[in-house]
Amino acid sequence: MRISYLGVAAAIAAGLAATPALAADPATLSCLNEQLPAAARDAFAVSARTLVSETPQSVSSETRAALDQAVQACAKRHKWSGAEAESARFILMSELALPELRKAAKAAGIDPDAIAAAVRDLTPEQALGLSDGNQDSVVALLTALDNHKVVLGSDAQQRVIFALCLMESRSFGERVRFTTN
Repeated sequence: MRISYLGVAAAIAAGLAATPALAADPATLSCLNEQLPAAARDAFAVSARTLVSETPQSVSSETRAALDQAVQACAKRHKWSGAEAESARFILMSELALPELRKAAKAAGIDPDAIAAAVRDLTPEQALGLSDGNQDSVVALLTALDNHKVVLGSDAQQRVIFALCLMESRSFGERVRFTTN
């Protein structure tokens, strides 16, 4: 099993440091969609599409600012702690990227539902550990992917698989963190 793009996929989630357990109401996350302008959502989707290419694009400073403003507005409205706001930011980014990455998976002949199921086999700690390249998390992911018959395939397929795994795992782990004490 060859994993030449794990480093590239980890770079997608670079800087996503662990935060303490939180206890926010998951219903308040809908605020993020209300606050984020459609133009920022579309721009983020364009960037997400390139995550699986050999030359990924960075998210523009304008789009980052719009994401930050949406998170700050919701944090103020719902009285989120700093850690809750940071967790919500990662949930928002994951949820914006996931539809594009799922489309890329299907186009590459990969079952995105099998990848999502493999990620759900991980503990929240393992899922969040993927962003940091935690060796135990990577082994757990590879085992789960194998259990769900996900074949790593070509370099291009590996980019798609690991980008989707990182986004799925970040969304899963942060949602658990956002809602638990």
